[in-house]
Formats: sequence, structure tokens, C-alpha cells
Amino acid sequence: MDKIKILVAEDARLIQKIYESGLLQDVFEIRIVSNGENAMKVHSAWNPDIILLDMRMPEMTGYSVLKEIREKNEDNSTTIIMATVLSYEDDIEACINLGIQGYIVKPIKVGEIGEKILKYYRKVNPEKARAALDELREARKREKEIKKERAGKAQKDTADVKNKETEEKTAEDRVQKENSLNREEDP
Repeated sequence: MDKIKILVAEDARLIQKIYESGLLQDVFEIRIVSNGENAMKVHSAWNPDIILLDMRMPEMTGYSVLKEIREKNEDNSTTIIMATVLSYEDDIEACINLGIQGYIVKPIKVGEIGEKILKYYRKVNPEKARAALDELREARKREKEIKKERAGKAQKDTADVKNKETEEKTAEDRVQKENSLNREEDP
């Protein structure tokens, strides 16, 4: 499966990191920008499948980027998802009128990002979205297995260290006992 190209336009570094963690590289090819002007440049040069736009960004708002992509560039094929905080939900109405496929209310849980985005992408490309969702679930399953394996290995390593410490302590106690007995026998 070809990776889904996603452009994330978000000015908050912490939220960028959440997107980076939640959008698994097994499924998504990701480009992140921190303002609307750069979002427009990357959109023109890279042609992403999906754009995730923060409503409020410096230099050019997410709404302005959306408007320019839809009206000026006449691009209605790119899936555009707006990211907003609850206090900006009224702005979503205007974005819906410009043809967004959906919106995400921040903060969002890392584990929910990929599936939520693919749900909206399914409106434009159902087959690719379904394949990506299957791949996403498989990747998460592999991640869980790796974490479980690492946890099991860590427990085994801890148990091995404790056993070695116990053996060393027992040997040390034995040597001390022998030394004590030898001192008692010496005149």
C-alpha cells in the first residue's frame, strides 16, 4: 500500500509531537509546518492526500488556507480536516461551507488520531482509507506485541539480576561463616 501523504499545519510544538506520535509512519508520510503560508507552499509542491489544518495559526489562519485551496486553487479533491479547540467550534460552520471533510476537537488522544483522520479520508477515497485503516491496526498490533515482548524481557532480566544478587549474597554469607569458624578454631 502506498503511504497516505498528510500535511499537518499546526503552530504548537507540543501538538505537532502528538500528531507525529499518532500518525504512524507505516501508514502516513507526514510533513509538518507551523504556519499557513508554509502550508500553502507545501500543498502546491507536494500535493498531499490529506491536510490537517489548525484553525488559528500565525501569518495565515487555517480558514484562510482552506479558502485559498478550495476557491483560488480550485482543489476539491484533497481531504481537508480542521483542528480546533472547543471555543472555536462556531468557526467550523464556515469551514463546512467551504468543503471540509471533518474536524478534530483538540486535545485529542494520540491513539485516536490516525483512525479519526482515516474516517474522514474515507469520504474521498474509501478503498485507500480502508486499506490504510487495516495497516494502521496491524501496525498498532505489532507495536503492542513488541512492547509486551520488551516488558517480558525486562521482567526476566530483573529476575535474573535478583537471582544473581541472591547467589552472590549466599556465597558471601558462606565465606563469612567459614572465616568466622576459622577464627574460632585458631588459638
